[in-house]
Amino acid sequence: MKPAPDKSTAPPPKTETSAGKGAKLIVDLPADAKLYIDDRPMKVNSQHPIFATPNLEYGKTYYYELRAEMVKDGKTLTDTKRVVFHAGDELRESFANLASAPTEKASAEKVAASALK
Repeated sequence: MKPAPDKSTAPPPKTETSAGKGAKLIVDLPADAKLYIDDRPMKVNSQHPIFATPNLEYGKTYYYELRAEMVKDGKTLTDTKRVVFHAGDELRESFANLASAPTEKASAEKVAASALK
């Protein structure tokens, strides 16, 4: 987890209540996909793993770099997303389209078939 760059001119005032609660992230994955968060492999036991962040400071913006990988037709397919969140957020991110992404082999077969028509 990395803090996003702060473009404001002054940081929010710090108070005793500035420490907030964490955020919750639900990820939708194809059945055989591997998930990485900030380049760290995650152990997932379902197609909809739920991750909880540590407590976050209210008023700050954070993000994770998510990457899902799966092998289809002998090719490794990869999709990446940046998920931006704040203290208390509940987010859902989906990599479901990764399973339906065409591979080079499948695309070449479609081109060849359309050329025959």
